[in-house]
Amino acid sequence: RKAVLEYTAIKPLALEGTPWQAAGINNGRGGVVSTATTRLATARFEDGTISGHAGCNTFNASYKITDDRISIGPAMTSRKYCAEPDGIMAQEQEYLAALSRAQNYELTDNGLKLRDENGSLQVNFVAGDKSQ
Repeated sequence: RKAVLEYTAIKPLALEGTPWQAAGINNGRGGVVSTATTRLATARFEDGTISGHAGCNTFNASYKITDDRISIGPAMTSRKYCAEPDGIMAQEQEYLAALSRAQNYELTDNGLKLRDENGSLQVNFVAGDKSQ
């Protein structure tokens, strides 16, 4: 007999070691927005350091986890200016500010949600390409 359907266990996503790609960023004005450049914001959590690309510049910051709570320290960034794509510098500031407001994290089937102390979504991530 030939197998019609096979099941394989999907390994659950982990906060650390997963390359994350932003799918929505809180703009600091009450909305989580997604534009053509949102995906340029990335993050990787590893051994107490979050690092990635904020859109134009690279960044890194310390983070601490206690249960489902997270605190992300001030980000250090490279200091280049990007004129293109349009709006990328504003998005970069919004992204870094949203990360600094994160107090809770939630892993989902295909992503990661960072929320502030009031439960407002700050950054919505999807798992990125493992080669990143």
